[in-house]
Amino acid sequence: MAISIEDHELPYNTHNLYDVNFFEDKIRTLVTHTPSFVDTWVAETQQKIHQNNNPADHPLLVGLDIEWRPNRMRQIENPVATLQLSTDKDCLIFQLLHCPTGIPQSLRDFLSNKNYTFVGVAIEGDVEKLVGDYDVSIGNAVDLRVLAAEKLGTVQWKNSGIKALVKEILGKQIEKPKRVTMSRWDNEWLTGDQVQYACLDAFLCYKIGESFQLPLPDMLHTKEHVQKRWKKLFIRSIYKEDHRHKISTTYIWSERVHLGTGVRLCRDAGRVNFRNRKNQASSDIVEEEIPRSKETCLYGAQEVHHPKGD
Repeated sequence: MAISIEDHELPYNTHNLYDVNFFEDKIRTLVTHTPSFVDTWVAETQQKIHQNNNPADHPLLVGLDIEWRPNRMRQIENPVATLQLSTDKDCLIFQLLHCPTGIPQSLRDFLSNKNYTFVGVAIEGDVEKLVGDYDVSIGNAVDLRVLAAEKLGTVQWKNSGIKALVKEILGKQIEKPKRVTMSRWDNEWLTGDQVQYACLDAFLCYKIGESFQLPLPDMLHTKEHVQKRWKKLFIRSIYKEDHRHKISTTYIWSERVHLGTGVRLCRDAGRVNFRNRKNQASSDIVEEEIPRSKETCLYGAQEVHHPKGD
């Protein structure tokens, strides 16, 4: 069978091992929510990466993807449940949602290391969600759709999915069953189908990235690469209500994240006052679009907080 999975069925509550087979490749996959196993995986992976790669020739690649429980209600945004990382034939599926002590520092350092290039499909969305849910920064993030459009010379690839990229770049056919895509990724124990699905997403991102001759990490920070890599992350709002004077104040500021460095730039929009209406819900807030500031196009910028009125 071209695509299959073998469960090692380890008798532990902390982790399990799988072998995911993709045609001629066998991906050794660790599924865990335990920080110590993540620490070990990161240390072993870094050692293998540096042994098998020459940074002078090409960047150190890592395939990246995330999964979360589908959002069934508009007002509820479920947090990232799993983070998948793949370096060639090794994959980590880290169940962040069930980690008792938060994300290990070793993993934070690994993800923020600018010597590695993390590749994924629509990876900017994954970066935003990781920052928003866990305050995790990615050192160098590259969208494979953009690379495909550049390499293949067709703009349409900027809107493609991983199935189309795998077929075009790797010449292989994969399925993305909706029953797995929309499954309960927040479950403590993932099914074999979920493990195979999650592993292949990260592994295939790595394989596609490997097929492209990417610029070196240092090159990713030149002006032409960085100028358009600032993206608005979200607008934060704090709502305060003065019942005595019937005045509500919403403090608003926007935050942008740099997709290459994870540096965040904030702009304070001041505050907005308005009189409460009779039936206005206390949770209502006022949001406004924040103009793009000049600093968002500068490379090498540090975190900037703009005073009100700038």
